Amino acid sequence: MLRRLDNGASIIIGNRSLTPAATARRPPSLIRVHVDRHPSTVGAKLVFSCHNIRSVTNKLEDLLEVRRDLSINVSFLVETWHDTDCVAFQRLRTDGFQVVDRPRPRTRTDTLATNHGGLAAVADPGIRLLLLDLGVKPTSFELLSVRVTSGASACVVILVYRTGPITTLFFTEFSDVMDRVATTVEPIYIIGDVNIRLDRTDDSWSRQFTELLTSYGLALHVSAPTHDRGGLLDIVSSRVDLSTPSVDVIDVGLSDHRLLRWTAPLIRPPPVYSTSVRRPWSRLDTEAFKTDLLSSALCRPNDWSGLDVEQLARLYDTEMTSLLDRHVPARSVVCRRRPSDPWFDDECRAAKRLTRQLERAARRTDPTDVAAATAANAAWIAQRRTYLALRRQKREQFWQSKVDAECSDPRQLWRSIDALLGRGRVPLCDAIGPTEFHRAFDDKVNGVRSSTADAPPPTFTPVTPGFSLLDFRPLTTDDVVAAVRQLPDKHSASDPVPTKLLKDNVHLLAPFLVTLFNRCLSLGSVPSSFKAAYVTPLLKKPDLDSADPKLYRPIANLSVLSKLLERLVAPQLLNYLNMARLLSERQSAY
Repeated sequence: MLRRLDNGASIIIGNRSLTPAATARRPPSLIRVHVDRHPSTVGAKLVFSCHNIRSVTNKLEDLLEVRRDLSINVSFLVETWHDTDCVAFQRLRTDGFQVVDRPRPRTRTDTLATNHGGLAAVADPGIRLLLLDLGVKPTSFELLSVRVTSGASACVVILVYRTGPITTLFFTEFSDVMDRVATTVEPIYIIGDVNIRLDRTDDSWSRQFTELLTSYGLALHVSAPTHDRGGLLDIVSSRVDLSTPSVDVIDVGLSDHRLLRWTAPLIRPPPVYSTSVRRPWSRLDTEAFKTDLLSSALCRPNDWSGLDVEQLARLYDTEMTSLLDRHVPARSVVCRRRPSDPWFDDECRAAKRLTRQLERAARRTDPTDVAAATAANAAWIAQRRTYLALRRQKREQFWQSKVDAECSDPRQLWRSIDALLGRGRVPLCDAIGPTEFHRAFDDKVNGVRSSTADAPPPTFTPVTPGFSLLDFRPLTTDDVVAAVRQLPDKHSASDPVPTKLLKDNVHLLAPFLVTLFNRCLSLGSVPSSFKAAYVTPLLKKPDLDSADPKLYRPIANLSVLSKLLERLVAPQLLNYLNMARLLSERQSAY
């Protein structure tokens, strides 16, 4: 979507289908993508899970593997042992997952001890998690209330973790929570680890908890032990007037609790395939490109001696695009993003395959044959531990070798560290598009204008006598070449060629660029293409609601030639401001 701003600039937001002419002007290394979905929705339902994981920090890769193997879409985690700055959840958010978490409040902040407890919900991209405020803060248990939305369907999940001695306060506060969610028209799930032996029907606490759920029209759906030592401590409960979910109790080996897995009546969002237009830069013959560039209109002064700034800027775009189409034609690539671990090699695959074989063999063993069942189960558990240790070793070796290899390149090293710590960008939410972003950004600007409408007029510092800036000094070829050499190797979607290719051929393009920039300075005119910015909305904080466009900040990317013109003008302008003493001595930023 293209929008003209008040100052004459343009911004383009969103992933839209590209026409052949527009495609030719897109960034050469990775042209703006157009997101395609399946034409029909996938009929599969969402798969939920609940698991007392006992620390998510050192089990992130294991958690992701369990999600993939069991086709889990939404995971609810108990005893995450995390704080608000949890690296594991930051990494999940930058990978596109939706994360809603509630760490256990610390009584002291000046400690590095493990923060036990904690709750979290993790959902696949395309599924929205909304934290609900029930207006109650229980003290006898931890609570996380989430609305899960997928397409037009939604449900409410109440995640509970109770530990310590059982008291009547727990039932009082739990009843208060149920009073606030019982009237919800959406399907409700009460899940978590209540640490009550619900398998003991003669226990008074067990009977009281079961009767409490029954009084609100809820039924328990877990009947098998959920702990290594036996005992039914973890629950999945839903309304009796809805279809009864079949809950699988699975030992995934991540803690002393079993994982609970069931299907919820929400439509699973279809997978997203991205179509990107790229150029095969490895096939570019640089010498042949230079030969054709020398014979192009950009290196024939007679062809552009009488053109204005708009025509010169357009000539640069069309000629460079035509050369690239001849040498490295753009091609369309369709792919589906699938997460994978770079350290997961053939040895890990073989170990995982053996682990699955032993797991199936243990499940097929006749439980009445105690000796055979015990031996098969022991072999499976031993192999599973070996596999997890191997994966952990491979991961540590991968990052150690990566740090050692990049220690001489601090910039690349920090990129790797940022990726490891989850400091990347959070992907945009599919629920909002360019129109919503435009409206939010326009409303923000209008709000600033209305709030400052009654402000007093600005004051200006008088110019020191004898100083004036009536025109800019004409640029030379050396000025342009030096400025291009200092450019970072980054480019915008507005650039027909990557910056590195521009640097390699600046000695050929310098006469044309000097003419273009000098005409801009002498006429006081900037080409309209230099004002067009590709705006990327970035979430202000990773843990904010990605479906709210007000929580994004717009990052505008101008073309390299536009920023190059700024770099060439800035020294002359700053020299005048300093000599005329128009800058405050306390000037900072901006």
